[in-house]
Amino acid sequence: MATPIWAGRRSLTVEVEMLAEAISTGERHLCTRGVFHMVASLDRSLRETWSLPPLATTHDVHSPGDVHMADVIFTDQANSSGAMFGGDSIAFMTKAALVAASRLCRRLTALASSERLDFHHPIRVGSIVEAVARVVSTGRTSMTVEVELRAEALLSGERCQTAKGPFVMVAVDENQKPVPVIPGEFDAGAS
Repeated sequence: MATPIWAGRRSLTVEVEMLAEAISTGERHLCTRGVFHMVASLDRSLRETWSLPPLATTHDVHSPGDVHMADVIFTDQANSSGAMFGGDSIAFMTKAALVAASRLCRRLTALASSERLDFHHPIRVGSIVEAVARVVSTGRTSMTVEVELRAEALLSGERCQTAKGPFVMVAVDENQKPVPVIPGEFDAGAS
């Protein structure tokens, strides 16, 4: 979790906490905390006129069941056209689906299938990519997780949806065998 705590004309101070969460219990532990002072590196022509916007006094409120994961795209994640590899995009979306499904059932989950994914816009090197995942339906051992992938231009803040699709995740035991999403919900004779 990153929280901006001070903004100057060309610098920003951010407090960052890294938490670890146990899949089976949901218990969270603080791993580390730090304060980072960031300074904008600008072209000479912008140095006198550009400044950071004021800190927001309100923030987006996320639905409690939603999972939000963000990353910055670097050149090792991009093709020769400077756009994020499609496979890396799908892997990122799958991780978000796994977290959403595992948080719901408090079990390990595995990807069973994903439907067609259409990529609407490329995600360029230097962009922020965000996956938003939410469980939209559950079955006996499976959950359907809708995942939306968004890109944000780092400097302008312009955002767009780049892909969206359903991922079917299955609750599994330590032997990777399917188990009920909610323990005890189904009797041995239930179908």
